[in-house]
Amino acid sequence: MDKSNVRELAQNKIIILYIIKNLKGLCDEEKLIAFILKFDIYNYFYFKEYLNELIDSNLVNYSSENKIMITSDGLEALEYFSDNIGEDLKENLNDYIDTFKKQEIYNNIISADYNMENGKYYCNLSIKEQENDIFFLRIEAPDEEYAKNICEKFKNNPQILYKNIISVLSK
Repeated sequence: MDKSNVRELAQNKIIILYIIKNLKGLCDEEKLIAFILKFDIYNYFYFKEYLNELIDSNLVNYSSENKIMITSDGLEALEYFSDNIGEDLKENLNDYIDTFKKQEIYNNIISADYNMENGKYYCNLSIKEQENDIFFLRIEAPDEEYAKNICEKFKNNPQILYKNIISVLSK
């Protein structure tokens, strides 16, 4: 393997360490893969290879909640080699990370899903604040398409729908 390939391989691993460090335990492997693919950083197979090598080298590991975390060895390597990530790339990565964090926070606050029980569809709509439900509504939908539509509308406009429901209930 020539020096440029070795340097590129090292830089790619440093970039992943940088991302994991700055996501601060927010991601399990599935979400980290989604992040990498959403922002077109690496293809799936390269990312999996790099991640497995980082795990084998004890530079990252899994927390008890199955989140991917950077280890002290990983922090040390990142500090030592962070100059290999150019400032423009760091700026782009920081933008991606900020966007991803905002989306994750939003997804953890607003929840809308549906399930089928005894042949009936039920929508579960909630708004959370600091892990506590401040609004939770479970309603029956006539069919799956209707349930999907209810969930989508709630996800797209939770504040407006919440305000309208509270307004109707408080009159």
